[in-house]
Amino acid sequence: RHPRIWGKGGRGGGGGGAASPSMMGGADAAKFEEELKEKSKRIKKLEKKQQLLEEDFKALEDYNGKLEKKLDKEKEKLNKEKAKAKAMMEGGEGGDAALMEEVAALREQLAAAKKAGKKEKKAKEEEPATPMTPPNEDLPTPPPPPPGVDSAELEKLQAENERTLAQLEEAEASNAQFRKQLDTLKAEGGAAVEELLAAKEKAAGLEADVAETTAQLAASREAEAGLQEKLAATAEDLAGARADYEDMAAKFNEAKAQGEAAAEQAAKATARCEEIETDMAKWGAERDKIVTELEDKTQRCEKMGADLEYANARYKKEEGRRRDLYNRLMELKGNIRVYCRVKPCPDDPCECVGLEDDMTVRVKDPQTGKVLPYEFDKCFDQPATQEEIFEEAKGLATSVLDGFYVCIFAYGQTGSGKTYTMEGPPENRGVNFRTVSELFRLSQERSSEYAFKLSVSVLEVYNDKVYDLQSNRTMVKINPPMKGERDITITPLVKTEVQSADQVIEALEGAYACRKIAGTSMNQHSSRSHCVLTVWLEIQNLSTGMKMSGKLHLIDLAGSERISKSEVTGEQKTEAVHINKSLTQLGLCINSLANKKDHIPYRNSQLTTLLQDSLGGNCKCLMFANISPLTSNVPETISTLTFANNAKKVELGKATRNVK
Repeated sequence: RHPRIWGKGGRGGGGGGAASPSMMGGADAAKFEEELKEKSKRIKKLEKKQQLLEEDFKALEDYNGKLEKKLDKEKEKLNKEKAKAKAMMEGGEGGDAALMEEVAALREQLAAAKKAGKKEKKAKEEEPATPMTPPNEDLPTPPPPPPGVDSAELEKLQAENERTLAQLEEAEASNAQFRKQLDTLKAEGGAAVEELLAAKEKAAGLEADVAETTAQLAASREAEAGLQEKLAATAEDLAGARADYEDMAAKFNEAKAQGEAAAEQAAKATARCEEIETDMAKWGAERDKIVTELEDKTQRCEKMGADLEYANARYKKEEGRRRDLYNRLMELKGNIRVYCRVKPCPDDPCECVGLEDDMTVRVKDPQTGKVLPYEFDKCFDQPATQEEIFEEAKGLATSVLDGFYVCIFAYGQTGSGKTYTMEGPPENRGVNFRTVSELFRLSQERSSEYAFKLSVSVLEVYNDKVYDLQSNRTMVKINPPMKGERDITITPLVKTEVQSADQVIEALEGAYACRKIAGTSMNQHSSRSHCVLTVWLEIQNLSTGMKMSGKLHLIDLAGSERISKSEVTGEQKTEAVHINKSLTQLGLCINSLANKKDHIPYRNSQLTTLLQDSLGGNCKCLMFANISPLTSNVPETISTLTFANNAKKVELGKATRNVK
């Protein structure tokens, strides 16, 4: 901005800016009004200056118009003179050329006539003297012909000579005339050249005038541009001054209005402060009373919180004691321990199956609407991991190394996750592999006190026949315990001695490759047989020499299935019939054991015969009841939970070590 208008601070702020209108006093308002008046005077001066500049600009435009018209006239006049001189030069040059050509032709004729006259004169001089004849009035008397010359021929030559002389005289007369014309043309050409030179000098003068006029026009245009810049700057300053004036006027009006509003608000605020002071005096007493009550209630809440924490701690402690006593009681009774696991189904959430706590599962029958509770030793919901499952079962590995018989098996309908729980995929192993790995870990820890010999066998119960999977599916025979004994015998049986968990996995992978599996409508990888992995241990105390034997049965039962739902036919239908029959016989044995009957029908199927020393002998037994949360599988789920509930009631008696 122009310094005369904006000052050092510029428009709208900086060192020269005014204070906020809302903060002005009386003296500041008067000063502000003076500044407004001064701004108004400056604006008027600028407007007058702008008007004068506009008048000068208009006069300059008129002057430029006149110069341009004059320049156009001079250019037109110069062009005419140039055209005239050019026409004169073109006409003079053409006439001189034609004249010169005629003169050249006449000179040639004159030269030829002179040559002919010289020849004739020479011939006369060579002729002999002849007597003179009296002159005639018109022509001299011709001399007599020389001897030997014909007079007719001589007359002919004289006639030609006379004609030649006449032509010569005529040529000289023409030459004189041509010379006269040439002198005339030269005189006219000199005058034309002088006129042309004069025209050129005049044209040069006109060009100088045009250049001068052009320079004056350029200077005038530069002056015009300068005036336009000054006019634009003046207009910008004027607009800025007007904006400042309007801004300051608006601020002044706003400050005035704010001052009036502030005065009104101050009066209201003063009245409100007096009211608040009166209310605060009342609220002070109420606040003290409320604070006292709040402190009292806070103390009571803190005491109640401490009591609640103490009660929770006691409850957890008592709950732990209750579970410990319950487990001891079950151990003394020798009951089958039952864990329930719900298969994860994230894509099909179900509201029919759910856990009430970690020991109770509830199932709602969609047909009757009744909610049926089932209580077990431990319940695992869908998010449970393989590590959490094994953590509850790994204590049994210690029992095997102590010389006890242990049996772990999974029961449930097809597709409920039994094989996943017992075997698991290679990247997330199940109970079988984890328990074997735990056996080797513990044996390494006790290697300084005991010597261990481990071997494994893998049997398959298929269509009520038993096969050895480590011997190319050789059929074996199961012999029930003899009188006074509690162990069954299997012949022939391949036992593979192992030194590490990796060797066990290698042996199992080779054996499991021979197991019968097939796809059904309920399970794409349905096990069509019962698989029994047995780990045999021979234990010797290095200090005392005492020998013991331990045995671990890891059983993956085939799933029960309804043929109408699995839609199997042919060979698979026969497999399903044998699977359901063997599981039914297992259920009868479990019920007989639970009801403490004298006769237990172990020999009704090969499966129950194989499990006789686990269910009815000196053995610690753990059962996984695997269930599906799908609504369509609720009948099978209820059947599985009922079976597991009966198994939980079986009392096997307290297990003892197998000392040889």
